[in-house]
Amino acid sequence: MSNLTGSMTMQELHLEPPWLISSHGLVSCVISECITCKTWPTLPRKAEAIVEKLTSLYMEEFEAVSDNFWLKEFRSYNELVDWCREKLLAIDEIRELNLSQEEFERGVGVDDEERGKFVFTDRYSPPCKKKDDFMDLDAFYRNVAHSLILKQIIINFRSFPGSRHYAGPELSERRERED
Repeated sequence: MSNLTGSMTMQELHLEPPWLISSHGLVSCVISECITCKTWPTLPRKAEAIVEKLTSLYMEEFEAVSDNFWLKEFRSYNELVDWCREKLLAIDEIRELNLSQEEFERGVGVDDEERGKFVFTDRYSPPCKKKDDFMDLDAFYRNVAHSLILKQIIINFRSFPGSRHYAGPELSERRERED
């Protein structure tokens, strides 16, 4: 396989910050993590409410590029992770995914003192029951941040000469004019 990057630096490849995160990327990464950040992948409870709150969030926090597309720039990994922690964990419907289905049905709250203790498992433990499955919120927001960065890298990779997904010189010329 040929070297696609040649002697280009990480900054020239746009693999380092700043990263431009899109509204579409945010929603898709959050919902994807809500589905897969558990032992038993399922559509999250209150998925529609989560999408509505994410829409309000990006419309407030991101810069509108067009009628239906918003972007936000993050200058460092820590800035992105901190933003995900602060903003995503402020959404009650996401925090409720930390409850198992059984706890949710009993009306237990995320911060209830009477909430049972967590049972930690490893790869040798028997799989948990679907009703006992919950989402680890610390892993969730970090996974969202990682997915957003990966999405940005994939988008930028498509603009590299030599990539089979290369968008052509027009994209490179436009980037040069923007810099």
